[in-house]
Amino acid sequence: MRYLFHLVLGTLGLLALLFSSCNRSSRPMEFLHPNDSTTLVHIYKAQRYLLLPIQEEQPEVLVRLVGDRAEDTFLDIRLAVDSIDYYVPFLLPEGEECKIEIVGLGKEAITWQSLQLSDSFDTSKKDYYHPSYHHTPPYGWMNDPNGMFYKDGTYHLYYQYNPFGSKWGICIGGMRRVVTSFTGRRMSQPLLEIH
Repeated sequence: MRYLFHLVLGTLGLLALLFSSCNRSSRPMEFLHPNDSTTLVHIYKAQRYLLLPIQEEQPEVLVRLVGDRAEDTFLDIRLAVDSIDYYVPFLLPEGEECKIEIVGLGKEAITWQSLQLSDSFDTSKKDYYHPSYHHTPPYGWMNDPNGMFYKDGTYHLYYQYNPFGSKWGICIGGMRRVVTSFTGRRMSQPLLEIH
């Protein structure tokens, strides 16, 4: 009888383990709330971006990719609490398991139901007032251009850039190069972060 009990218990344990691993793989992410002000978003297999819902009139919260790289620092982002103005992409290590730490956003915020994983982010200019002839980044806030110069047939333009909102905030160095025409190429990686 004791053998049968252990056999049934072992079988149930194995089934529970199989079910939990199958269940885990079907969920793209899980939310862990270790305390009232901190949430860990555990992403089991990251796509290229985590699309963050933004609400402009909310205070900034701290968001970071948990890791050992120097660029894995906290960013100030206005995540949505009760309505969504738009989404911005947050770059992830594609295909890998990762964690995002968010500090300062309550458990009831609409952000938790609205986070999306995506392989792409549409940067087509949908805004009627988006200029056609003047440089602007594909999304986000841009400060006045500075450091403009011409060298060896190429025009260079540097600017401060907040990719996570339409207001002044975290500033990342942006750059645009134009070779003797008005069609430019945006650098894919920020040059530096200004604190």
